[in-house]
Parts: sequence; structure tokens; C-alpha cells
Amino acid sequence: MKFYSVILLFLLLSCSINERSIKAPIKEKSLNVLKKIKKDPSTQNSDFIEYLVKNNDTIYSISLTYNINYKEIISMNELNDSNLIYPGQVLLIPKNNKIIKKKRKDFAEKKVSVKWTSPIKGKIFYAYDPIKNVNGIGIFSDGDVYSIDVGKVVYSGDGLKAYGNMVILKHNDDFLSIYAKLASVYVKEGQLIQKKQLIGKTGFIIKNKTGLHFELRYKGEPVNPQKYLNF
Repeated sequence: MKFYSVILLFLLLSCSINERSIKAPIKEKSLNVLKKIKKDPSTQNSDFIEYLVKNNDTIYSISLTYNINYKEIISMNELNDSNLIYPGQVLLIPKNNKIIKKKRKDFAEKKVSVKWTSPIKGKIFYAYDPIKNVNGIGIFSDGDVYSIDVGKVVYSGDGLKAYGNMVILKHNDDFLSIYAKLASVYVKEGQLIQKKQLIGKTGFIIKNKTGLHFELRYKGEPVNPQKYLNF
């Protein structure tokens, strides 16, 4: 009996050690990043926001909220993978300062080298206007919404109030497309999407009017969708 008790105790200790070895390094890394930033005399704390990760957050939804490149969040927090976040984790988010605004100007002036199909047929009733912080276009329509190109679903949900039901597709290392104000979503996170694949249905974009809010991001920064899409 004593022998079996010793074996049982050994197994419990082993499980505890394994659990700590899996979970601890991730949390420890987040804390170390925070300490390193705060100790760095060349870095002002006012240049960063400490963001507490919530349920259903992704790197892409967070980057959308703060209008920054998702790669900056990954690099700043020394994440090995864009999915390596969890509720309760603290992430450092660089503020949308003059440097980021300068990058936006550079992206806006970049020559367009790609053309995609429109996600939906309809009438554009508001246009991209970075001065007024309008990061996409509004399209009046009542019907199905399609992907502009092949990609992977990196976000599907309604965690951002201003966007309602939303799908974000990652097409490559440079481009993301964003489909918002959807009444229904037919895809899920991690799913690979084909060009012109049905991804959702339009919802109310303004009072009594259905449509789609659509954005396109180049290296995390908003660009004018009308320069990239064939309507």
C-alpha cells in the first residue's frame, strides 16, 4: 500500500511540474517584456499602452482597434506566434504617434500593383477618408458577401462594437481584408478561403439600410480600397 502511495505522489508531482513548464514561460515572457521596456531609459512609458487581453481577442483584432501593424505587436511583445496570447495577458501596444502617421502617408503614396474583385455589388455611399478617420468604404447592398481573393480567416466575431459582426482575411504577409457589419457569418477562424467564396451576408450598416463596411490594410495600415478593387 505504501509503495502505491509513493507512486501516486510521484505522478502528481510530475503533472504539476509539466503544467508549470508549459504555462509559465508564456506569462514570464510577458512580464519580462514589460520590465525591459520600463527599465530602458531611452523608452518613455507614455509611448505605450498596456493592453489587457480579453476573451476572443486576436492579434489582428487588437491591431485593428489601435490602427497599427499586427507585426509590431508581435515584435514588441516578443511573441513567437500571432496566436500566442491568452485572456489576462498584458500586451504593450505602441501609441499611434507621428512615426506611425508618417508610415500611413508612405503607404498612401505607394503605387498600386494589385487589383481584386469587389466583395459585393452595390453603391458606395461613403468613401475612405483618413483625415476623418474613415478607414474603409461603405457599400449599400442587400445580399451575400464574397472574399476578394484567397486567404485565411484570422478573425471572425463581434468583439469590436464599431464593426459589429466581422471577418478578417489574411491574404499574404502584406494584405488583410476586413468585412464588417455582417448579419451572418459563414466562415470560422483558421479556415482557408478561396477567391469569391461566400463568407457572410450584409447587415444594417446605418438605420434601415443594409450594406457592408469594407477595409483593406497594407502591412497593418489602412489604404484606400477603391484603388485596389474592380467595381
